[in-house]
This record gives sequence, structure tokens and C-alpha cells, in this order.
Amino acid sequence: MASIHVVGAGPAGSIAAISALRAGHSALVSEEHPEPGLPRNCSGLFSLDGLESLSPYIDYRKHAVNPIYGAHISFAGEVLSVRRKSPVAYVCDRASMDLALASLAESEGARIRYRERVSQSSAFASDSIIGADGPHSVVARRFGFPEIRKFVSTLQAEMPYRSQDPGMIEMFISNSLFPGFFGWVIPRDGDTAEFGVGVDSRHRALPAWERLLGLKGISARPRPAGFIIPIRERARTALRAGRKNV
Repeated sequence: MASIHVVGAGPAGSIAAISALRAGHSALVSEEHPEPGLPRNCSGLFSLDGLESLSPYIDYRKHAVNPIYGAHISFAGEVLSVRRKSPVAYVCDRASMDLALASLAESEGARIRYRERVSQSSAFASDSIIGADGPHSVVARRFGFPEIRKFVSTLQAEMPYRSQDPGMIEMFISNSLFPGFFGWVIPRDGDTAEFGVGVDSRHRALPAWERLLGLKGISARPRPAGFIIPIRERARTALRAGRKNV
């Protein structure tokens, strides 16, 4: 039996396993997908501070694909541009970052079992459990944690796009077009970019997606992927349930 059972082999789960190993524990990680990093649920944009916080685990420079110096921010047609002389963020290859973190966890002694889906009735491999399985966490439901009460619904897709300023992201802030959040264009290079929108969960994301494509004059209608972003923490994130420490 492992000292720690981590559910989810994304960055949070891999780093949790590495931290447990470095503290002298053994770690088992359950991951429902066949490999780390897929499907890609998140943008590849990271602040420089956030990337540097990963320095005990990986060298982010090996995964960076585009430096970002600032943003063109549109407020209902008025554009404010904020630019720094040096990069403030990087667009990174999320799949390769996730793989590097999972590989490091394995190299330090973690056992990662891929294609292992943990359910609410699953038997856990340890009395100490870390749920790193996202905002719809099975671990959270299994042990009765309160639900996340506020989140935004997003749609995003990577598509061909000839950016005139590939070192700058574009943000579109309008409560009528993107209620409760915003739209974005994140250049990966001079020829491709990630388009995305987010709206408060009380609204539908698809109309906002169509509005963003209309603003940018995109006639093609790629099929976007949909995800949610929690914008409020759970009211409780740790508990003891019998012998289980979660």
C-alpha cells in the first residue's frame, strides 16, 4: 500500500506526488487518460512568475514556444495596449510540460497507473488521499466536500491566424459580448493562435464564441473544446473521514 494515493496526473497531481516522495513517502497516482497532457484542457499561457515557481521540478524554457510582452485590451472598441521590454509570460507546450512533470514523478519513485478511473465507489490505495482531479473532482464528491459555487464556462480552439504582433495577446472585455469574463487570442507563433471565450456559468458560451470570431473576421468555424474554470475556492479542502485523511 502506498503512503499517498494521488488521483490525477496533471501538473497538480504530479507535483503533489513529487512533494510526497521528497518528504519520504511513497506515492501512487491514478490517471484516467492513457497519457499525461491530453486532452489539453487549459491555455498554454503562463506568467513568468508562475513558470519560475516550477523551477524545483522542470525547466520551463524547454517547453516555451512564444514569449509574451503584454496585451492589447479592447474595452467595447477602445484599445489599451500594455507592453514591457522583457517577457512577462510565455506560451508553452502544455502537453510536453505535463509529460515532463509526470516523468519526473516516475523517475523519483511514483507509480502512475494510466487508464485507471477512480469512481465514487473505488477502494483507495492509501488512507492518505490527494484529489488532483479537477473542478468536477470524484474525490471531492466521494468524501462530501462542498461544491465549487462559482465558475466560468469556456470554449477554445487553436487555429491558423496571422498575428501582426505575435508577442502580444489580445483581450476583449465587454459584459454584453462576454458576460462575466472575457475573450482572448493568444498567439503561439506568427501563424497560429488560440482563440477562447469565457462567460459566467449562467450564460451560454457558444454565442460568445461566435461573437469573438465575428470581431476577428474569422469565417471558418472550427469546433471548439469546452471546459470550466473555477473562480472560487471550495469552502473546505481537507478533512478526515474515518481513517482517511483527504
